[in-house]
Amino acid sequence: MAERCAIKVLAALPGRELDRISQMVRLSVPERDMVASWAAPEALVPGAMHPGRGKYLVKTGERAGMPVALHLVGEELALYDTDAAVRAGAR
Repeated sequence: MAERCAIKVLAALPGRELDRISQMVRLSVPERDMVASWAAPEALVPGAMHPGRGKYLVKTGERAGMPVALHLVGEELALYDTDAAVRAGAR
């Protein structure tokens, strides 16, 4: 299905997954490095923000990708706080 989509949005992916995606989406070396840099590190520090949180690379056709970053504001911060359950379990 992804091969038929004109617009692709890539989030944090480790190198091995980027290898598979590269069969469908042509990525330059800087684009590949950027997306890989957003992947989760080997060990996450409790309370630390994920390095790829809200970061995406939008690819349309063969054009250079456009990196975008989304930031929650106002009431969205509480509404979309998916880490709340993790923090509650740590208590």
